[in-house]
Amino acid sequence: MACCNHVKAEHLRAEPRPLWALDAHDVSQERAGRPFEAHLNFTADREGQVNALAAWFTADLGGGVTLGNGPSEPNTHWGRTVFPSDRP
Repeated sequence: MACCNHVKAEHLRAEPRPLWALDAHDVSQERAGRPFEAHLNFTADREGQVNALAAWFTADLGGGVTLGNGPSEPNTHWGRTVFPSDRP
């Protein structure tokens, strides 16, 4: 796993999909401490090689304020996480 601010929107080959979401105001401490599991399907709708999955977050802070580190956002110290594939 690596931090990669160099992942840009034009590098994506499929539309982003939400992995999981939670409301910090409503989630119990017990639930927040349990593992999350997700099953996602992607359809490549742009030409090019697929050699990794990229992950980032968007946080809704309320009052119309959001914080994110996605490929369309300015670079931050959080970067984006890349999960490389061992074969394209």
